[in-house]
Amino acid sequence: MEVKKEQKHKRGSVLFVIAHPDDEAMFFVPTIRAMVKQRRDIYLLCLSRGLLIQPQNDKKNKRKYDPATTRTKELHNSCTLLGIRKANVHVIDDPRLQDGMNEKWDPKYIAKTVDSFLCDSAKIPSLEYIVTFDAHGISSHPNHIATHHGLKAWLADQQHQQQQQHTSTTTRTHLLTLTTPPLWYKYLGPLVLLVTLLWLSFPTSSTSRTQPHTTHDHYHYHYTTTPHHAHRAMCAHTSQYVWFRRLSVPLSTLSYLNILSLHQ
Repeated sequence: MEVKKEQKHKRGSVLFVIAHPDDEAMFFVPTIRAMVKQRRDIYLLCLSRGLLIQPQNDKKNKRKYDPATTRTKELHNSCTLLGIRKANVHVIDDPRLQDGMNEKWDPKYIAKTVDSFLCDSAKIPSLEYIVTFDAHGISSHPNHIATHHGLKAWLADQQHQQQQQHTSTTTRTHLLTLTTPPLWYKYLGPLVLLVTLLWLSFPTSSTSRTQPHTTHDHYHYHYTTTPHHAHRAMCAHTSQYVWFRRLSVPLSTLSYLNILSLHQ
């Protein structure tokens, strides 16, 4: 009887959809850690293999970087440190989804890619949430923005199919998008927790006022008081953790606080 009770109240699984290896470490750590603490089954889909920042052969540190495998291995190591099983991490290698500021990703193709992945991965049980970027893409990276629009297109297709089939919407998958912080709010470090608490404590404040770029009614807040997890995860991305990122991670608002908008 106890086993049945635990299964009945088991939380749904979560899929993070990111554009590049290291997005999970730079942007989504508070949410990932919150989901781990909730004992959810966590999956991650990365839409590209990414590019290398460090030279392929770093003689000074005696490291060798293979463009075909390095960043995938780093992603697996990072996710393991964050609490995501290696078997639940999937990387897409598609010529139409290549990392780059000048690479144009088709949102409809992204929606099709995600749908194919989910159909092929029927082993993902009771998928409750998909987590990805918002329309501003956090860093305004076009691949991030395209990922958002691709997931929105996928969600719209799912809702249309449910209406056509008169399927119950109570068990459908919901989309959570990570809110892009305003520039002044982006590098407050741990002070962001105090600033946010004070801002929300004003009687006239509301989630719509706090998040001027969104119109949704529901927000999920996930926070951590230390950048320890984000730093460890980024250290796993050896080829990417260059000096300016070593400075930005402990100062980044997103190392401490994620505000996610729920799309119904």
